[in-house]
Amino acid sequence: NPDRKYSAFGFPLGLMQIEASLCRAGYSPYFVDPQTHANHESMIMDILSKTPVFVGMSTYLGENLINAKEISAKIRAVNPAIPIVWGGPFASSAPEICLEQAEVDYVVMGMGEDTVVELADYLSTDDSTLDTTHISFKKDGKISLGTLYRFDGELENLPLPDLRLWEDGVRRMQAIPIMSSRGCPRRCNFCYNSFVTKSKYLLRSPESVLAEMNRWAVHFDIKEFHFVDDNFLIDLKRSAVILGA
Repeated sequence: NPDRKYSAFGFPLGLMQIEASLCRAGYSPYFVDPQTHANHESMIMDILSKTPVFVGMSTYLGENLINAKEISAKIRAVNPAIPIVWGGPFASSAPEICLEQAEVDYVVMGMGEDTVVELADYLSTDDSTLDTTHISFKKDGKISLGTLYRFDGELENLPLPDLRLWEDGVRRMQAIPIMSSRGCPRRCNFCYNSFVTKSKYLLRSPESVLAEMNRWAVHFDIKEFHFVDDNFLIDLKRSAVILGA
């Protein structure tokens, strides 16, 4: 369909995870999802009038990438001074293309929970310095490329996405999205995990997963869950504990 702007309807857990990290750091981010906000462009224009620290978006191949490029161009036309930040699978794997062919100032490379807070601190203060190890950026027409961030911490220590931000989406799907792990221990060359997580497999405890499931089941009054993990069943003993509860 040539008129279609977005990829197949899906859970924007990546952006909600970034939102959660910024909230924990003391910021008050706005969350806009074109899938559920029919007036998303007017919402963005209203947010721009408040002069945010930056505008960020996630990028995937396909319609999502085309839409991100169009929205970035509109933001630049309205207020050229507001930094535009991209993240997600495509931007992390091809930052130079993004910086060259779209209105993008910074690309957060890889898992962005920590990096995006560092970038926000830098952009919101005059005396902060920016560690560009995991950030690609364009300055004075020149592109500087960073390296992918490899998360070596515990998933338990990351803030959980606030699914209330996507209430309309959850009710439309009639399923609650849960991410209980990241990465993969395999080394398949064709998979993004081979360069994003470097074959590292990160797991949340069953207790943490079950507590999150219970919280959202009560809130939404929905008993169906969608595990968005790439490899939920690799650890069968752990999976059985979660599914058998």
